[in-house]
Amino acid sequence: MSRGAKAVLLKFTRDHDPLVRGRAARALERLASLPDPASIHSLNGLLNDPVRSVRGDAAWSLRRTLDTNGVAGRDLLRDLRLNLDQPQGVMRHGVFLLDRGQVAEAARLLQALSAAPR
Repeated sequence: MSRGAKAVLLKFTRDHDPLVRGRAARALERLASLPDPASIHSLNGLLNDPVRSVRGDAAWSLRRTLDTNGVAGRDLLRDLRLNLDQPQGVMRHGVFLLDRGQVAEAARLLQALSAAPR
């Protein structure tokens, strides 16, 4: 990603529109995984956003190192559990576990998905 694009995304994390902040959070996901300190700093700020969906987008982008005891972390865990009755939700939870190094648990979850009747 170019420095110009990164600068625009970082600016968008402070936009007045929560949809813009949320999309910026998701777009910074790759940079946060590098890790890029400026992106991580901006995303950490969004973990306290007054809008739940923005907190969720930031939490997902920081999922590898997210404190799951914080408000945004608890929100994300609740959303992951809520959607376990759907294949997409199981897959997303599996990705979350893999990214946090919980390989055996992710494998168990994803194997159950592949064995489920269609």
